[in-house]
Amino acid sequence: METASAGEGSAEIFAVTPDLQPKSKEEEAERAIYVATVISAGCADFVQSFVIDCRAGEMGSELQTAANKRFSDQEFGGAVKELSCISIYLTVLDHGGENAPDWLSKMLFISLKATDKIVPQPRAREIMQAHEFVTGLEDICLDASVSACRTLGFGDSATHAAILMQIFLLQNSPYRTDVLRYALTQTLEALTAHVASLQ
Repeated sequence: METASAGEGSAEIFAVTPDLQPKSKEEEAERAIYVATVISAGCADFVQSFVIDCRAGEMGSELQTAANKRFSDQEFGGAVKELSCISIYLTVLDHGGENAPDWLSKMLFISLKATDKIVPQPRAREIMQAHEFVTGLEDICLDASVSACRTLGFGDSATHAAILMQIFLLQNSPYRTDVLRYALTQTLEALTAHVASLQ
């Protein structure tokens, strides 16, 4: 997968400095879980809005027809999980990729694993392995988006629909940065309260 930076400029807006490193494994886990939870909530909101827009015909008649169905929890959750995992991966790229601080990469890896508690299937490992041989940021985002749309049951319309999801992933760097900033700078009590407000 691509290792170059994504979302140019985001690392300049929020510099991940050594003083932000969690001081214990317990703190690291709490902050990682916060990232996973909030990123997943944001992706769920996007998928819901995406489906509503498709049904309303705002994405064209082809997608309106494809979305004119009842989405199962497995379909909806699977699409959200796909976008969530890739978004967390992109957060690493936003902050340097291979040059990101080791502690940050480790914490976000814990975030990836935490998504398995939010949506059990498919497993985060399976999602990341499915895209491991895709190179180039845009191609990674498109590949994940096509997979998410197929999970939603869009069939032959998946590639068409995926373009819109790809744009979401590529342009969502400011949101990912805001989530990471909050996760690393706020108290654990504040993180817990925010997560509770999302439920």
